[in-house]
Amino acid sequence: MKILDRQALWALSAVFAAIAFGCSSPLRTEPAATGPVAPVMEAQPPTGTPYRCGDTPVLFGVRGERARLAAGGEVFELKPVASASGARYRALDGTETVFWSKGERALVSVRGRELPECRAVREPALPFTARGQEPGWMITIEAGAILLSADFGALQLRFPRSAPDVSAEEIRYHTEAGGRRLSVWVDPRVCADVATGMPHPYRVRYELDSKGHAGCGGEPKSLLTGGEWIVETIGGAAAVDKSEATLLFLEEGRVAGNASCNRFVGGFTLTGEGLSFSQMGTTMMACEEPLSLQEARFLELLQAVSRFEISPGGRLVLHTPDGRSITARRL
Repeated sequence: MKILDRQALWALSAVFAAIAFGCSSPLRTEPAATGPVAPVMEAQPPTGTPYRCGDTPVLFGVRGERARLAAGGEVFELKPVASASGARYRALDGTETVFWSKGERALVSVRGRELPECRAVREPALPFTARGQEPGWMITIEAGAILLSADFGALQLRFPRSAPDVSAEEIRYHTEAGGRRLSVWVDPRVCADVATGMPHPYRVRYELDSKGHAGCGGEPKSLLTGGEWIVETIGGAAAVDKSEATLLFLEEGRVAGNASCNRFVGGFTLTGEGLSFSQMGTTMMACEEPLSLQEARFLELLQAVSRFEISPGGRLVLHTPDGRSITARRL
């Protein structure tokens, strides 16, 4: 299986292979005295899980109490540190380099620079569906087959599902049937539907006999669920310091959190074109005036929300029809 076949990932492959777990010698950057250095692709593949942090590929691996992070052409050795949730590691060299794993997602800072939210690059849960426009097409990847409906349904083809090639950049399928060849690339970056603007968790493209199209795949809800969001701005104003307004999207279409002082619960609905909240209820604690005012503004905006997006930096942005917004980051 090809692990790293893009130029952006070769540097990671070379560096990570050179310091594979169990190796105590320093990284060599020049030929050894006994002969030439073996080509990069002949080196042992790095051990670890590939992640995608926006446009930045990251590789992270653990063996016992040791961990290594490869990002941006550098490799850092890390140690575990205390964490209220997930597994958190910090670089031994004193730089502000941190890897904080939370299931399939992770928060990564490299030398103090926070990367967009990271997602482990794995084959999507099956069945997986992707769609595109101009002309309309749909691909469904099942356990044993890949189904293609193209030209607004005029073309219907079935292919055997091949084992995917997985790198930190994408998941790739190559298959053929009846003399026709199909390739599908699933890129774990947020994709906005060209017709509705609805965010999806994957960018998808396919080629049928060398002719291809692009679209979006996966369920938009997966971008909202999976962890709590800390509210940063409400209607353009920064959240009151230490107010800790939060949002937590649950799988069953429920939402909960801290409105600034009181806890709230309600429902959320995703349609093909937007996001809305309903049936909001709160506790009735008395609050200091700054928190009380912010809470009222937050709940009013929340119930006016009509759509959402995920910013390039991984922030959640909730939009109202009149141009106001709420922004939040992952906890």
